[in-house]
Amino acid sequence: MKEENTAETVAKGEKAISEVATVVENKDSTTETLLRNAILTSETLFRLEQVKKLKNSTAKKGERISIARLMGTIIEEYLDDKYPQTKELYKLMKNMTSENIING
Repeated sequence: MKEENTAETVAKGEKAISEVATVVENKDSTTETLLRNAILTSETLFRLEQVKKLKNSTAKKGERISIARLMGTIIEEYLDDKYPQTKELYKLMKNMTSENIING
């Protein structure tokens, strides 16, 4: 990650980053996109670093870690932390989806 300082982010005490992130999760894919000046709050940056450390410790050597997947994990953790009832909603949605597939 390359940190960039802009007048807006310095004034807010936040960090802007430029990051090359894998967009597609396929092993054969080399599709990438460049995210520029993504504004991250201190809490989001902290969560991103924590998840990244966790993924790095469990990832196979040389395995690429998707920023999109990291952000998804961060969003899930945030919702689980702030709105505990969302776990129950996830279960209901999963059950409804699997029942619809079975019942056609």
